[in-house]
This record gives sequence, structure tokens and C-alpha cells, in this order.
Amino acid sequence: GMFKTVPALDDIYWSAPLKDFSLGSLPSSQSDKTTPLGCHGGEKCNVIFDTGTSLIMVPSTAMSAVQDALDKWRDISGDCTKLDQLPDLVFTLGGEKFTLPPQSYVGEITGDLREIDPELHRFMPQLRELGKRGRKAQTGGSSLRGSISSEDKESEDSEDDYSWDDGDWSDIFGWGDNCVPLLMSLDLKTDKGQAYLMGIPFFREYYTTFKFRQQGTTTPDLVPESISIAPKDEDCHPGWPSNKNLQAHSQERPRLRLDAAKLRVPSWVSKMMA
Repeated sequence: GMFKTVPALDDIYWSAPLKDFSLGSLPSSQSDKTTPLGCHGGEKCNVIFDTGTSLIMVPSTAMSAVQDALDKWRDISGDCTKLDQLPDLVFTLGGEKFTLPPQSYVGEITGDLREIDPELHRFMPQLRELGKRGRKAQTGGSSLRGSISSEDKESEDSEDDYSWDDGDWSDIFGWGDNCVPLLMSLDLKTDKGQAYLMGIPFFREYYTTFKFRQQGTTTPDLVPESISIAPKDEDCHPGWPSNKNLQAHSQERPRLRLDAAKLRVPSWVSKMMA
């Protein structure tokens, strides 16, 4: 059919079994070699679908692997105008292979640092690294709010070495210089295994419907039963390619620019990780 359906794992969250979460092969490569990120070799994982999550949330180990891949790619003169040279994210749900294009997990962060939700610091360590790079990139070691003192220089590698009120990143970075993983880090083990979250980037690529079932008879509750998913085609209609092999690189896509002030971590995740 047009939609592939997977059973929901949980009576509370819309979740499904997740396998083989990887970086796919490079578009320029003749090899089908992938880079495992998680959920391999019998590792138990589940993915939670949440329209209230701004980005995709993955374990810190997966985040580091994506950052390493991005660093290598950047060293070969990559920037955010050439994202089609990066691999897709590849994973399996209900026995079906799914892919997300590089624009789903790599892009540019913009906005005023002073407006960032402090909660993001825990889940997006790349923002702190981005801030370090911005401060070091400024000529003469001066910041937007004044020069860096000798005390600041001595503490450059400390936990609090970057002031989050140093102004607007657009004054620090040129196009492409702030190309970072658009992922959030989440090390959360549940009784269904390591948790991953698919947020808005997933819903940009896939039509998703959620089916409830009634639980109980006296005062029946509606609980998750199944999740049905179909990719969007070139005309933005739901439907699987005839060869059933998704090619996320089949069309050029603009890079994603996100205002950090508008990024949100689900409140239930913050409470669980508190």
C-alpha cells in the first residue's frame, strides 16, 4: 500500500522498534559501505515520533560519529552549500528501510546567543563548540562586547570558557562556517532499549498517521496502536518509489538555516533527564 505500518511499542508514546541506524554510503562513492551509529548487532532500540521536538535526538555516541564525519567532510572544502556530498541517515523501521537527506541533520545555526534556551546547552553541545570557534575566529582575540582578558584566555578550555551573551553569530561567521550537526544528544535507556527521537526533520520528509485503539471497557482510554508512514514524492504527495529504494539525494534541496532561539527540547524529555 501507499503507507507502511509499524505497531506502536508503547501505550504512552508513539514509538516503534528501530534497527541499523547508520550514515549511508557517500553519494560519490562506488561502495555501499555505511557507518554504523547505533542499533546494530542485537542492540535494542526504539524511536519515538514527536512533533514537539525541533530536531532529531540521538545518543551522544551517534552525535560524535556524525560530528567526526562532518569534520572530515569540511576538511575537503565542504560547506553548507554542498550538502548533497554528505551521506543520508539510514535506518530500519518494521523491516522497511528509511532514509533522511543530509539537510535533515546538518545545517546552519543563526540567531542571537542571548536568546538561546539554556536547556539547549545540555542537549546540543555543538553550540558551545560553535561559540568557541566564533570567539577564536575574531581578529585580535576581541569579542563583540570587548576584548578577551588574560583571565579569559587562561580559562579558554574550561567548562565555562564561552560567554553565551556575545551577540549575533551572523557578525562572527560567514556563509558555511557554522555548518553543524542539527541533532540533539539524548542518552536515554528505556525498557524498550536506547531511545531515539524523530522530530520535525522526519515529518518534513514523511507523511505520518497515528492510529489509536481503545483500552479498557468501563472508562476506555485511547492508546497508541500503530504508526503508518509514507515518503513524500516530488509533487509532495505520499507514495513509495516503484523500486522501493528511497533515494533521498534524488533532488537538490536547499540548506536548512535554524534560529537557535526557536529550538525546543520536549518538556517530558527535560523532566526525564533532570
